[in-house]
Amino acid sequence: MTEYSKLELLKEFENVKIVGPKTIEVHNEQKVIEEALSSPINFPDLASFLGKVRKLLLIINDFTRPTPTQKVLNVLINYIEETTNFNIIIASGAHRTPTEDELQRILGKYYSSLRERVKFHDSKESNSLIYIGISSFGTPIYINKTIYEYDGMIVIGSSEPHYFAGYTGGRKAFIPGVAGHETITLNHKFALDERSETFALEGNPVHEDMIDIVKKLNICERVFSIQTVVDSEGRICYATAGHIFDSFNEITKHAKKVYSVEIPHKVDIVVALAENPMDVNLYQSHKALENVKLALNDDGIIILVSRCHGGIGPDGFYKLLKECKTPEEAIEKIKGDFKFGYHKAIKLASILSKFNVRVVSELPESALTEVFMEPWSSLEEALKDAVKHKGKDAKILVVRHAGVTVPVLSE
Repeated sequence: MTEYSKLELLKEFENVKIVGPKTIEVHNEQKVIEEALSSPINFPDLASFLGKVRKLLLIINDFTRPTPTQKVLNVLINYIEETTNFNIIIASGAHRTPTEDELQRILGKYYSSLRERVKFHDSKESNSLIYIGISSFGTPIYINKTIYEYDGMIVIGSSEPHYFAGYTGGRKAFIPGVAGHETITLNHKFALDERSETFALEGNPVHEDMIDIVKKLNICERVFSIQTVVDSEGRICYATAGHIFDSFNEITKHAKKVYSVEIPHKVDIVVALAENPMDVNLYQSHKALENVKLALNDDGIIILVSRCHGGIGPDGFYKLLKECKTPEEAIEKIKGDFKFGYHKAIKLASILSKFNVRVVSELPESALTEVFMEPWSSLEEALKDAVKHKGKDAKILVVRHAGVTVPVLSE
């Protein structure tokens, strides 16, 4: 599907505005990382930290995040290349294990040299987990026991808006990154709370539970965290390093600056372009719907453009919606019985109950109609029909990288 290259067709429509993550002038990405490493926040510098480490574990993101792992490794490898006793764990959370092709994209040119050091987290593999206790929010804490086999850890993360955790990055390397399935499920149940929303940290029970869980792991002093923000061109424009919490808090300020875009008013039609890596499946592409709904008038139309080349993805949310006759029925059912994926089901059901959602993807038509979405073969056809329904004066917003771009009404 080449819908992203067809934005030229928008010229024939009136009242169209195109937005996306900001492009930040960056002269040297490596220097951005080096400066962060040389000025860690509330933590020893990296060389001093590594000087006391005998066994080192790198914790990196999977294929569902735009984290510039290889670019960070370009700098980091100079520090750790003499540390023969180090390994890597892919913090997949509840996601599936990456394929070898996906792992190669994550590690880039380091794939061949580092492949034998890579471990994969499986949230359902009980033998790999250890029970720590219960969080202050009542979440049982199961974590991959691998993290206790190392006396030092380096986290490589990135910060983007997240529709119920506030932001990605930082603490998410551990929860959900290397946490057990039950821990992830019960933490994600707090996504049903109205305070769990994009850009929200203070008072957000999902985020605050995550913070409490990481504190109870008693590993913060053994973790050197590297956090990044990439711009619309995928370039590292900001980076922080140091303490797992403090480096996260600082990077979120930059993330909001890059990913929030002001719009003067709400619109009638939004075209949401879920671009790589958010176009891997419907599960990830849903994040684009969460972001763009903020720009839409009541009874508006969303046109989601996403390859979904990996299909549905984790399908707990999908199965629930498929079992129900209406989105409203799904919402009521979730209130009485929560399972993993239901946090996504209730969020998606809420969108589907308010807006007309059209999807241009590689998914079978039946896969969409069974969950209250309209399949369309092309962006052009879907948009022309949307304008026909809303009138020639309909205001249209096109959101690039909709999985991370958040439209915000200007004050």
